[in-house]
Amino acid sequence: MKIAYLDVETSGLLRDPEARVVEWALSVWDGDVEVFRGESLVAGGGIIPEEVSRINGITTEMTVGYPTFKELYGEWKNHLTKAVLVAHNLSFDLGMMNRDLIRQGEAPLGNPGIDSLALFRRMKPDLSSYKLTELVRIMGVLHDNPHRAMGDVNAMRGILTKLFEKSLSSHDDGVLRMWCGWGGTSSHRYHKDLLSWSRDRDLAVMVERSFPGGFLSWGSVGGKVVSLDGESVRIEAGGEESTLSLQDVMSVELVQIQKKE
Repeated sequence: MKIAYLDVETSGLLRDPEARVVEWALSVWDGDVEVFRGESLVAGGGIIPEEVSRINGITTEMTVGYPTFKELYGEWKNHLTKAVLVAHNLSFDLGMMNRDLIRQGEAPLGNPGIDSLALFRRMKPDLSSYKLTELVRIMGVLHDNPHRAMGDVNAMRGILTKLFEKSLSSHDDGVLRMWCGWGGTSSHRYHKDLLSWSRDRDLAVMVERSFPGGFLSWGSVGGKVVSLDGESVRIEAGGEESTLSLQDVMSVELVQIQKKE
């Protein structure tokens, strides 16, 4: 599986409806080879509050002349195709990205994802803090430019490599599938973005799901979303309905329905 480490810096928190992505970094790996690396400030995010600038060092003036998020996504989106997305506090980064995509008329992302925050909570349950700045200290990893997107991407990949003694992209697909399930719905709330977006537009999706008892084997359910709540999604295809727990949803992808002749 292709691994895409990513981080976004924003003008506020996800609960702030006016917050926008103001910087995005992406590092994509196929095995032990980095096949893409990109970072950019993002224009069009409105006014960045001073209290936010004090944390990440990014001011409104610094973003002038850079691409909008829609423009940057248009350049980079092919690198995300069929990739497992990895972020520290995955639901925040993907939640912010999806909100900006929806605002700009793009379909939100539904890729499988690994939350490094959830991995560390599972693998090292006795730590007092799981902030990235604290984990790099514990794991002995260099963290250049904390709270800047590429600095955090490099640090995240470093602590995960130290944790497992080899890069994520070197593990087999079964292990990666298992890690995609860690963190549950709290790490993967962003899957609801695409489920809701497709329902509102009457578009079909393919949902990859884990089977009860483990994450090593996945199955798929395709069709149109007919209902969605905080716990489950109901999908209809050919007159038959399936109800899936959101806890078991590993990825969501838009699909074309083949019409019968």
